[in-house]
Amino acid sequence: AFWVLLDFEKPIVFHTSGDFPVKLHFFSENEEYEILYVPLEQEILVDHVMKSIPRHDVLRLVVLENIQQAAKLSIEGVLAFCVVDDSGSVSYYGRR
Repeated sequence: AFWVLLDFEKPIVFHTSGDFPVKLHFFSENEEYEILYVPLEQEILVDHVMKSIPRHDVLRLVVLENIQQAAKLSIEGVLAFCVVDDSGSVSYYGRR
């Protein structure tokens, strides 16, 4: 989640930690964002938890171990799926 936050291009006004499975909340310009992390083999659990949380106008960046995990998720409000390599480089993928 840290690398995704650092990689964000718009100025960040405020950020704070989140509750599972949200790692970080942050605000940029007039938009609210959440960064979620989905460990391998935890897709069903995270999906279930996110369905139980009321969705407001928040944009979600979902950090995955690999992009194949995205097909197992149905989280609402996903702006992008992200995969971070060992050097901290972030790759972004849209929902198909």
